[in-house]
Amino acid sequence: MALIDFTSIRQTIETYLGDNFTTVPIKYENVGAFEDVEEYIALRDKATFATSMGMAETQQHTGGVVLIDIFTARGIGTQRSRTIATEIANLIANQVVDVMNFGEASLHTGIELEGYFQQVLQVPYSVIIGGDDASC
Repeated sequence: MALIDFTSIRQTIETYLGDNFTTVPIKYENVGAFEDVEEYIALRDKATFATSMGMAETQQHTGGVVLIDIFTARGIGTQRSRTIATEIANLIANQVVDVMNFGEASLHTGIELEGYFQQVLQVPYSVIIGGDDASC
């Protein structure tokens, strides 16, 4: 049985958004900070579980949440960050990408952080690997 590959899950998320979202720059985890940009998004993900399933336990199921931090200029209200969140949600929520199934998106209250206004868009996902499915 193929094991859940968290690197491939992460790569699927990054590639899909990188190929389809060009409104603002994307910052990836553990990659240097941007200099002199007024707005950007940062990707994080949190894998939450992995279980065997099926009669012969030939499949594994994992799920998690993609956390998309949206950074915009301070003092301009929330319209810009909500516009970016809406664009991302329309792109990814309730979509199937490779073997990943994304759920409904939710936008969380913003805070001021390090010279930016930040809101977090959360999109849950699930992945089934093994059996007749291709690995992620």
